[in-house]
Amino acid sequence: MRFKTFARTVSLLLIICMVFGSTAVTSNAATPGISLSGTCHVQDYGDTQGRWDASTGTLTLGTRGQSKRVEAITINLNNSTGISGSLRYRVHVQNIGWQGFKTAGTEAGTRGQSLRLEGIEMELTGDLASYYTVEYAVHIQDYGDAQGFVTDGTLAGTTGESKRLEEVRIRIVPANQGNSTSVNYRVHRQDYGWESAWARDGACSGTTGQSKRLEGIEIHLTGNQYKGGITYHTHVQNIGWESTWSKDGEMSGTQGMSYRLEGIEIKLTGEVANHYDVYYRVHAQDFGWLGWAKNGEMSGTSGLSKRLEAIQIVLVAKGAGSPGNIKGVTSVTDLAAVTEGTPVLPGAGLFKVQDGATISYAIKKANGGWSEIKSDGQVCEVSGPINGIAVGVHLTNASVSIGCGMPNFKDGVSDSTNYDSSDSLKIVTAGNNIENIHMYLGPKTGRSTDFGYCVYYRVKTGNYGWLNWACSDDSYVQVYKSEAYQWSGTNELGDTISAVQMIVLPKGQTPAANLGGITSARSETYLSMGMPGFESRLVTAGNPFAQWCLDQFPENTSYDGWGGPYYRVSYSWPYVYGGTSRNGCDCSGFVVYVMREYFHKNVFHGMHTLAFSRGRNISYSEMQPGDWLCDWSYQHGWVYFYVGRDQYGHEIVLNGNAVCPVLEYWDIQEWASQPQHDIRRP
Repeated sequence: MRFKTFARTVSLLLIICMVFGSTAVTSNAATPGISLSGTCHVQDYGDTQGRWDASTGTLTLGTRGQSKRVEAITINLNNSTGISGSLRYRVHVQNIGWQGFKTAGTEAGTRGQSLRLEGIEMELTGDLASYYTVEYAVHIQDYGDAQGFVTDGTLAGTTGESKRLEEVRIRIVPANQGNSTSVNYRVHRQDYGWESAWARDGACSGTTGQSKRLEGIEIHLTGNQYKGGITYHTHVQNIGWESTWSKDGEMSGTQGMSYRLEGIEIKLTGEVANHYDVYYRVHAQDFGWLGWAKNGEMSGTSGLSKRLEAIQIVLVAKGAGSPGNIKGVTSVTDLAAVTEGTPVLPGAGLFKVQDGATISYAIKKANGGWSEIKSDGQVCEVSGPINGIAVGVHLTNASVSIGCGMPNFKDGVSDSTNYDSSDSLKIVTAGNNIENIHMYLGPKTGRSTDFGYCVYYRVKTGNYGWLNWACSDDSYVQVYKSEAYQWSGTNELGDTISAVQMIVLPKGQTPAANLGGITSARSETYLSMGMPGFESRLVTAGNPFAQWCLDQFPENTSYDGWGGPYYRVSYSWPYVYGGTSRNGCDCSGFVVYVMREYFHKNVFHGMHTLAFSRGRNISYSEMQPGDWLCDWSYQHGWVYFYVGRDQYGHEIVLNGNAVCPVLEYWDIQEWASQPQHDIRRP
């Protein structure tokens, strides 16, 4: 008994010397007191003996270059170190999945079933696990040696890919003998499947610029510098955060379900976590590369339905800080995670008032990305029209808002969000090109008349250049719906905004006329159809029905200054129930009149009778002047005539209101998409 205790003590001292002594033992020499042997059941060959290389301390089982599957494996451990413990392993088998762990000397796998091994995990047990590390590598169908050596329970091989193992290499080395630890990872991508090579230490895994979602990921550590591992879980479309964390090469996410990854959290475990921080960042749909997350923090998006497209993972010495820009990649924002309600401009980063500025702003190019953020009178410009605008103000108790006008008198946006913290931020994304903007600046609490500042803004349009400065101050504008603002831009002139300038000034001050080197090309802040010089004119060239309408209905124009339609009307017709002439008619009689006088066709009186007795349904793309627009939402139905377009491209409709026949313009394509609306050819 005394001899055994003495021998074990000597063995432990020898191990300590090997690990911490000045002459480090490396993995290219056999470990004293450890040797391995084994057999492998190989396709077509049956049982084959393993090959032990004493010079490297490596046991090799199986074949390479022959496309032969390994079906079963047995590994024998000869341990004469005097340290208790053993080796155990388990295998992933075709059609079966993971078998239970087998101890050294026991076969894992199958015989006589022609089932391939697809993955293997190995680990040491007992005191042996405290002083030694098992390293193993596999040769994988189609991937070869791309995965490299893994350690201590990490998956070697694959699962769910139907890839056979062809060769297995195993070695046992003293723990903590290496001088580095690396992180390896690969992703399952839309259309591509699993990557055939593992990225390493900050390399990009996935794609950018191809709009391909990540669907799954595998991560593992290499090197035996420190004991420990890596664990991770993902936020998956339609599933949410996985309840179980994957570890050491296991798959997180899905495959074969076409579900996107939206977020990920990664952390180290065991001794390695005391020496390293794990940093990771992702390339997210519409945003680009986000900032670095670390040690279990969230990276990606939540609540936005945005796919992850690529990922970088790197180990950094404990407490050394973010790795910054590596592998040629620069983050668009410091934010590692973008959640619903985060003020981020996709592709441009976190939106905030710039340091030292009072007002900051950016614009979004239609069918493109966001511009750089500009501040305090700087010119913010893109090439072509815009469909988004963001503005932020840094003033005590300030609240800023911005609205936009779009073609066809639409005031509305597809996304409009306020962010009120230390700054007041507003981000608007419109459903169409933006023609004009209007702004309000006032207090978060209290009356606007008590607020000592106003925001000046002017825009550049494609056809009219830079317009004059508009202002949010009450003394300059009318008050509409309890908000004070001026419009800046154009309205229904077929023009759009491509640049803006903004500046906040105390009330009573005005911006320099040539601020930023820009001089306004016009004195007006706002140009709109219906204003003098911008009246709507029906185009009659090549359209005899349009000319007939103009001849029939003397011009008597009116314009709704708040954005309502521009009309051309006649008030000369008396209403006579059942009438069908200029001396008097009702609404369906008006249709009878137009059909008789211009088209020389007789139709029945009565809206439903009219619509059902004549013509056929046609599509919007087939529409020609003279076609009927039938509205069944009225009790007795209603019929309009399509007339043509004005010089600004607006669609003009003849409304058969018997009291005052009206030429007005619509968005017919949108109108026709509504229930109970159709277009007919009479």
